[in-house]
This record gives sequence, structure tokens and C-alpha cells, in this order.
Amino acid sequence: WTDNECGSSEEEKKDEHDVTTVFDKATNGVTVVLGAGNQSFLTLIDTFNQCLLHRQPVLIKHHPHRPYLIAPYSILLDPLIKRG
Repeated sequence: WTDNECGSSEEEKKDEHDVTTVFDKATNGVTVVLGAGNQSFLTLIDTFNQCLLHRQPVLIKHHPHRPYLIAPYSILLDPLIKRG
């Protein structure tokens, strides 16, 4: 099969990976990021992804075994929190 048979044009594929296109496609809703116990940094990465690329507010639920991350996350996310 070819890409054209899948219904995706080259222009659509280009737009799919273009950051400016992603910025223009803000969606309604709220994202909930659940901090898993195996990779502590992914909570922050997922939060930045949803805030900056998808323009969605995020609620973070930390894993109970990682309460020590609340302070550094608060510092890192403070600029976004202040902007609302």
C-alpha cells in the first residue's frame, strides 16, 4: 500500500508534525497527569507537553512514594502556575 491509500496527503503529514500547527489547535478540557512510580520525570514531561503544546490546564497527582518531588515541581512549574 502507499501513503495516498491511507488518506493522508503530504501536506497533512507536514502539518501533523509542525509545532506552529499544534499551537493553533488548542482544545477544551483539563488533563490529569497521574505520576507513576517507575519514572518520576515523566510527570513533568507530560505536564509540559499538555500545557505548552496542547494549551490545556493540567492537574498533577503525585505518586504517594514521591512526595519529595512536590517542592522541585512547584519551583519548575511556578511560571506556568502564575500565568494561570
